[in-house]
Parts: sequence; C-alpha cells; structure tokens
Amino acid sequence: MLFRSAYGRSKVAAEQTVAAACEDYAIARTSVLYGLAPHIRANFVTWLIGELQAGREVKVVTDQTSNPTLADSLAEMCLALAESDAQGIFHTCGADWLSRYDMALQIVRLFGLDGGLILPIETEWLRQPALRPKHSGMLTDRIANEVGVKPLTCEEALRRFKAQWDAARL
Repeated sequence: MLFRSAYGRSKVAAEQTVAAACEDYAIARTSVLYGLAPHIRANFVTWLIGELQAGREVKVVTDQTSNPTLADSLAEMCLALAESDAQGIFHTCGADWLSRYDMALQIVRLFGLDGGLILPIETEWLRQPALRPKHSGMLTDRIANEVGVKPLTCEEALRRFKAQWDAARL
C-alpha cells in the first residue's frame, strides 16, 4: 500500500510492528470517531451542531468519504473483539461510507437544524497542509462475520447519539 501522508505511514508501521511481535493479536481500525462525554474536545458532530445552533454558516467537504463511527459502537466492537478468539486486522467503524457533507445532512434532519447554513465545498478549497485521502471507506464484513458484531449505520448511530445529547441537556 502506498500512503502519501506521514500519518498513514505511521499507522501501517505500527500495525506491522504489532503483527511481527505478536503471534496472537487483533488490531482495531476506526474512522471519523464522534461521541458525547464530559470534557472532551469537539468532534465533527458536536462542532456542527454547535455551529448550526448558533446560526453560523459552515463549510463541509463533499468529496471525502469515510465510515463515521460512534465512540460507543467502537467500544462495543473492541470489547467483543477482545472477548473473541479472532485475530488479525478488523475494521471497527460505522457500516456506511459517506461524505462529511452527506453526514452533515443526516445530522441536520435528525436535529431539526438549518441545512441552508451548510456550504458544500471540495477538499482542495481548504488548502490543508496535510494531504487527506478522498476515499477512506472500510469494509466491515469481517467484524460482523467473525466476531458477530453488526456495525451501526450512520443513521442508527446518530439516533443513539441524539438520545444521549437530549438526555445530557435535560
């Protein structure tokens, strides 16, 4: 595999080190992690909700796809993986591949926010110093088939997140 970023290369190097050093190992890969907990920094979901509730326009990329992952779901997958005899690399992320923009639209619908404040853009517009992959979606069949954990769809995960959000604000 060819990785253009130092971040990607370092992740693969760490996985290779674990595989070389351990006979019995399981590696959990995840993507676009979000959740709700006291004193955590903002993540894409909490940032977007805060900005839209404040009435601010936000720019969201349309050309980067990945698997958004609710932190609770990641924890459940990792626990199941640790309790199993499964070995190797597992994609412990959400079931859906979608763009940040498409995810933002799901958040808008679920939270009843103003989608007109979301400005769709392409990655190149951001002029980020570090390269970002356009398509970093992962297949989740292995964690489902070998460990018996069904990754959540983005809608399922966001509904669970919203229930936590609503309970935290009572």
